Amino acid sequence: TDGCSTTANPVLSVMDKEFAIANYPGRDAPPDPNITPIPIQPALTAGVLGSISKAGEEDIYTFAVAVPGAYVVETLGPTDTMLSVLGQDGTILGTDDDAGERQNARVSLTLPVGNYRVQVRHYNKTATGEYSVRVLFVA
Repeated sequence: TDGCSTTANPVLSVMDKEFAIANYPGRDAPPDPNITPIPIQPALTAGVLGSISKAGEEDIYTFAVAVPGAYVVETLGPTDTMLSVLGQDGTILGTDDDAGERQNARVSLTLPVGNYRVQVRHYNKTATGEYSVRVLFVA
């Protein structure tokens, strides 16, 4: 051969499999340690504490819906947050800026069983601040 051509390799090495799992997450992918799960909670709980610690930061959380129904995803606290809820395929299902108390975000959705992601960021892309995020089962 000329040293530049390749042939198909039907067998993946351990390194190839590790690369595929790390870069193309799916059913068999290990959980991402940078994503915090949110438990579905009763209405009077504070939620999971979060912090936008540097300008432009976006925090990502997950939650699992075991019972289909109406849910509220919201932030609480002094920080002016923006929030998006994403479906299992990454589609944005809802996004909000100030529908919650004060300058907090709140999204109400009817969701089927599945896994979802929540993205939280500061409204002002150069600002920082603390908040909490929670998911409530409404009915």
